[in-house]
Amino acid sequence: MQAAQATRLAQSSTFQALEAEIQKAKVQLIQEETRFTTASPTVRALRERLRQLETAQGRERQRLTQGAEAATSGLDQGLASQLIEAAATLRQLQVRQQVLNRQEQELRTEIKRLPKLLSEFESLKPRLQVEQSALEELLKLRQQLSVEQARGGFDWQVIEQPREGTPEEPSHRRNLLLGVIAGAFIGCGLAFLRDLQDDTVRTTAELEQQSTLTLLGITPQSAALSASSSGKFLPPFLKGQSSSALARRGTSEVLQWTPFRAAMDLIYKNIRLLEPRELLRSVTITSALRGEGKSTISLGLASSAVRMHQRVLLVDGDLTTPSLHRLLRLPNKQGLSTLLMDPLGSHVDDVIRKTEGGIDVLTAGPVPEDPARLLSSPALRKLIAHLEHAYDLIILDTPPVLETVDALEAASVCRGVILVGRISHVTRSEFQQAMAVLQSLNLIGAIANGAQKVRFSQRAATVLDIDDDEEDEEDYEE
Repeated sequence: MQAAQATRLAQSSTFQALEAEIQKAKVQLIQEETRFTTASPTVRALRERLRQLETAQGRERQRLTQGAEAATSGLDQGLASQLIEAAATLRQLQVRQQVLNRQEQELRTEIKRLPKLLSEFESLKPRLQVEQSALEELLKLRQQLSVEQARGGFDWQVIEQPREGTPEEPSHRRNLLLGVIAGAFIGCGLAFLRDLQDDTVRTTAELEQQSTLTLLGITPQSAALSASSSGKFLPPFLKGQSSSALARRGTSEVLQWTPFRAAMDLIYKNIRLLEPRELLRSVTITSALRGEGKSTISLGLASSAVRMHQRVLLVDGDLTTPSLHRLLRLPNKQGLSTLLMDPLGSHVDDVIRKTEGGIDVLTAGPVPEDPARLLSSPALRKLIAHLEHAYDLIILDTPPVLETVDALEAASVCRGVILVGRISHVTRSEFQQAMAVLQSLNLIGAIANGAQKVRFSQRAATVLDIDDDEEDEEDYEE
């Protein structure tokens, strides 16, 4: 019935014309409402016309519907039934089509796998033949064994009587020997593993392998010489004394010690061969860690330069933990920190101290609150440039480069840097890290300190590790 009514409404030209007029009136009403208010005569006229059209369309729909109910024939009902059956059939066919599409996709996938399966089948054919042949041989062997067993079994014969073992007592001598051999192997293995895990530089050759730096000189370990039973290499005033005791006796005797003097002369000569005297008027001595002997090497290098008729100034650039004033027994009320904090108020000549060996020394001075700020100020560069006109060589003793930034700030104002590495104290990684930090500066070479085997015929001498002396020693004041 609803299908018949919908058909009559669609076939009625009057109803369709009214529908078109209603849609047109709605569009005009929307346009006018955007331009005028709802009380506008134009809007009110359009609304009235739309109401009339909708009323006329309702009357036409009622007429057509009543007519459809009255004129519905058996043919219309048959067509509606056929339409419903056709819709149901269409849905069934659509479902079946989906199932067929899915089956087709699965078959296509299997067809794509078919060449691979055929290839695997061909490759398994020889293996199948081998397995079948082996199975046939095993079946034949089983049949033969069954026949032999049915005949009465195998004819086993005893060829030789078993020999019984004799008890033996343990050999203590053999066990002891095996224990010694096993212990030796285990000890060697543990020593080898320890050597692999140990990153410490043990020899001068290892120190040279860590970098391409020029080795300026080698100094042996002082403890080995001071503990020598013969003591033939030590002067009488140094025999049986520790490093700290030597420091307290003063530096004049240490600087006159022939082996020490020879080693420093050799190192100073190597430096002059690498860099011309006019270009290298200031040099920084630093190390990766504390306790590597850099302060003593700085003092020895200054002494060698003085003996070569050079005007030398030794500067203590360690503003955090200064040590040169204790080593040389000098007052430390004024020094480098004083000049940097008050460049105009202090005169350089009043702060520089003279020593017995002819070395001019500029101590560190009072410990400032921020050493890095002072060392990075332009005042330090101006001070070094001023002192280069008054001295042939300026040696700046700085703190370890891996501990603070002070060493880098001080080294940046000098024309060369020397890295001190103590054998059996610094590690490979620490030495390489120090070189990497100083790579941007003029790193001219390295000094190996504390080597255990150094022949004195090669003019090498002991460098005492007295730059890290007791911190609780009182400063000497004027």
